[in-house]
Amino acid sequence: MVLVGLKDPSALDVADRALKLKPDTAYVLGTTGWAAFHAGKADRALQLLRDARLRDPSHAGIRYYLGSVLAQQGRKGEAREELEAAVRLGAGTVYAQDASALLKTVN
Repeated sequence: MVLVGLKDPSALDVADRALKLKPDTAYVLGTTGWAAFHAGKADRALQLLRDARLRDPSHAGIRYYLGSVLAQQGRKGEAREELEAAVRLGAGTVYAQDASALLKTVN
C-alpha cells in the first residue's frame, strides 16, 4: 500500500508476489486489486476486489476500493452501494472519509 501511495510502478509486482504467498487472504487480494487499479488494469482490479469483498465483506477499505473502481467505470449504482458500506463500516477512518467524498460524486 505504501508503494501504491507513492505511485511507485513496482507496486503491482510487489502485490502480485504477496498474492502468490497468500492467495486466499482478503486484504492481500484487496491490496493487489487496488495496485492493479492504479496500474491502469481496472478489469483485473474489479475481479480481485470482488473476490476480496466476498471473503471479508466487513472490511471498509476493500469496500472503498471496490466502490472507487466501480465509480471510475461509470457503474454508479454498484459504486454507491460499496461506498455507503465503506462509510458505515469504517466510521472514523480514512476509508470512510474518502468514501464519503467519492459518494458525493456518484449521487
